[in-house]
Amino acid sequence: MIAGIGGTPEALAAIADGSMTATVDIRADELGKQALDLAYQAALGQPLPAYFGYRARLIAAPNVAEVATQKLVALANLSSRAMSVRRRQQQERLTQLETSLEISRRVGAILDYRQLSHEIANLIRANYGYDRVRIFHWVEQEQLLVLDQADQAQGSQTGIPLTRAGVLGQALMRNEAIFPMHNAARASLPTQSGPIPAPA
Repeated sequence: MIAGIGGTPEALAAIADGSMTATVDIRADELGKQALDLAYQAALGQPLPAYFGYRARLIAAPNVAEVATQKLVALANLSSRAMSVRRRQQQERLTQLETSLEISRRVGAILDYRQLSHEIANLIRANYGYDRVRIFHWVEQEQLLVLDQADQAQGSQTGIPLTRAGVLGQALMRNEAIFPMHNAARASLPTQSGPIPAPA
């Protein structure tokens, strides 16, 4: 008798042609789901079990065709989900390009930088579906982010020191963009508040 562990396509083919007796299926999707659930519990500070159970599945001649079909369907679904993610990324990129193009069109006609900042904020809010967009100017000498407000009086600027600027400060210190999580992923996490950089 020849048996193995893994439930690989090669093992299923060998069972189907009679050169192998059985294999124990390791369900990567179930293990992955349990791992993510445990990571989420750990992030929330909840107690974790000493171990977690796993239901192994024996594959032999009587059920090899059924298991092979299930695996093919799972692969097809994975491909479909990957295409959906790709389409969403392409749509987000298109939105970025359209916003940049519209900003470029309006820049030439606006000479006042405060009006320009206001127009850019409005475009970003409208195109990305944000409730509110704020633009901060970086004052390197003072290591300060200064809020651009069209109605602010001279000398009454709202500033945030870099060390207290949260995600905005991290983006400046790393010199790279930091994007907030997609709404669907963010909905399952605890609520947090703080400044989030908008593309400019």
